[in-house]
Amino acid sequence: MEYKLNLNNRAFDAIKAGTKKIEIRVTTDKNRMNYEDIKKGDILEFTNEKLEKIKCLVKENAWYENSSKLLEMEGTRFTLSSTNDINKGIDSINRFTGYKEGIEKNGIHAIHLEYQPQPKIVNMSLYNENFDYIKNGTKRIEIRLNDEKRKTIRVGDYIEFENLDTKEKLMVRVVALLNYETIENLINDYKIELLLDKGISKEELINIFNNIYSNEDQYKYKILGIKFEIVK
Repeated sequence: MEYKLNLNNRAFDAIKAGTKKIEIRVTTDKNRMNYEDIKKGDILEFTNEKLEKIKCLVKENAWYENSSKLLEMEGTRFTLSSTNDINKGIDSINRFTGYKEGIEKNGIHAIHLEYQPQPKIVNMSLYNENFDYIKNGTKRIEIRLNDEKRKTIRVGDYIEFENLDTKEKLMVRVVALLNYETIENLINDYKIELLLDKGISKEELINIFNNIYSNEDQYKYKILGIKFEIVK
């Protein structure tokens, strides 16, 4: 399930920055939403005062009898965006409209979150032959060094491959990131046609890779296999 909730700018920014990982919610007479319904695996879409939106995956929804027990058990580091003092935190929670009375009647929820950044588009170039292997439905793993550019790629991101010869473009979505110490280890785990083309031997693919990337760079950055699917 996906739920839409509002947040003030400070809490919103703290979630994006990774300093707030637990959202505190209370069912009140004014807000009758039953937060007990939120389960692990659900998605929360937060909107801030500037109408920006972010999505978070629910990792856990813990219920407590009162805010004191919640903060004692969960701590303040990832629950509060305004203070690290428990007593001040309790006062801050009670200042929300209806929370003090709502906690007495319904308890309080600590919803553990995992921020889900919005997918981005990464641009990469390929020579005509490699581009066609993807377009024709064989190649489904792109092998690169795990350098600074590649370290920013996340599952769910998009890659726009550009054909260096024809300038044609092809959009794919990243479905897995495969981290390996060496090119040999990666190649041994997958069929050759998923990596390039079945007409190429593993030894030829290793030589192609070694001609592009030096041994020093391979040792420094290690190897990344980017598994993808074509976006229709």
